[in-house]
Amino acid sequence: MQRLSSNLSGKRKVVKRGVVRAKQGRSGRLLLWVALTSLFLVYCGPPKPPPNILIYVVDTLRSDALSLEDEATSHTPHWARLSQNGVTFENAYANASWTRASMASLMTGLLPWHHSTESRLDRLPETARTLAELFAEHGYSTAIVSANPNISPVFGFEQAVEQFSPLYARSNPGIVGGHELVTPSTVVNTEAMRWFEDVQQPFFLLALAIDPHAPYAPPPEFDPGQHRKADAVADAARTPSNIDRVRERYLGEVAFNDASFGQLVDFLKQKNLWENTVVILTSDHGEAFWEYGQAGHGKSLHEEVLRVPLILHGANDRLAPGQRIQRPVSLVDLAPTLLDLAQLPIPEGLDGQNLLTPHPKPSPILAGLDLDQHRLQSAFDPPYKLVRNLKTGKQSLYRLDGPTAEAIPLDPALDPSAQEAQARLEAVLDESQNQSGRTLPKTRARRIPGRVEASLRALGYIE
Repeated sequence: MQRLSSNLSGKRKVVKRGVVRAKQGRSGRLLLWVALTSLFLVYCGPPKPPPNILIYVVDTLRSDALSLEDEATSHTPHWARLSQNGVTFENAYANASWTRASMASLMTGLLPWHHSTESRLDRLPETARTLAELFAEHGYSTAIVSANPNISPVFGFEQAVEQFSPLYARSNPGIVGGHELVTPSTVVNTEAMRWFEDVQQPFFLLALAIDPHAPYAPPPEFDPGQHRKADAVADAARTPSNIDRVRERYLGEVAFNDASFGQLVDFLKQKNLWENTVVILTSDHGEAFWEYGQAGHGKSLHEEVLRVPLILHGANDRLAPGQRIQRPVSLVDLAPTLLDLAQLPIPEGLDGQNLLTPHPKPSPILAGLDLDQHRLQSAFDPPYKLVRNLKTGKQSLYRLDGPTAEAIPLDPALDPSAQEAQARLEAVLDESQNQSGRTLPKTRARRIPGRVEASLRALGYIE
């Protein structure tokens, strides 16, 4: 990827003395327990309350769009600080390259072909066990704030959510170039802050901010080129200067969202919520800029649209500051990880694994796309990646550290190691496909309200 616990008179006294001794024994044990408990509280402190969970999803944020090395010079200084004080997974992947399928994987810990929420009209089945449900069952307050209509009650994401804020359903031009129905991250975070004012802890909040999703229209102070017209990716001619201009505006929206996130962090600190909150920063997918002849997302399973940032911060000793984890992980791993951090039971049958397991089992990264004419699956085990076209039956093997990366497939017949890798990755995909016991029933949205449809259209999901 390019960088971006008898005798009454004779025995009466004995009985009395026995009672007295018993009372003295109980009193002594009670005093000892009080003393030990006091010592424990003095030296260990009171038991920690359950951690709050805040998942902050930045729509369309590819991993190389962040600058995490030096906060002082970074164009994303708040995310750089979060990384420096948390655990950063350097090679994190979405399990789909468009929002609804990817977020369904994040919320259920299931791969797209298991949660069955893959295409335009698919709805998350009621039988799905989402993170919101699992946390709500253990006394958590739950909320979702979403600026993307794909994450809405229409498509099944309201399960066990006490407060669902559908910001896409408001005509809210905000400060992003006057684009109706494209809600900026400042509005998302203001809505989150409003919920935090009276929230009962512990809480679970999923906040999905739309920027930097196209159309790219950052506020003037985040737009170095001061371009007047918003750019839908497909509108720009593929000249080097135009591609640079589009990337520049995309990065302007990234920087704007980082600044909005900083305001949210300041608010949590002011409300004394920060110290006991596990914060997760990630994205639903990335964005392509013609690296392989395509722009946008939801059309391929290339690195540019699958590789995303993933930072876990705070409220747990296992999230020691400054850790950089190199092994590949994916969004299905978040469900078991967050449940473990909250010391809650992890359901059986999840596709993901706990990211904080001391010695995790190596596992290829799987992804799928079933959208419009695109029907693809991929399996990635560095350095090899297998892409399977479900429409044509064709399979292509790539070596991502090679000179052609994903541009030209390998010929496994010419390389025994490539041949072995292809056989192994084919077996992994086949095994996952054959786990029919995990597959949820396909469910369709009955009706899409007009305002939701308009927002989907504004974001390019409907022609």
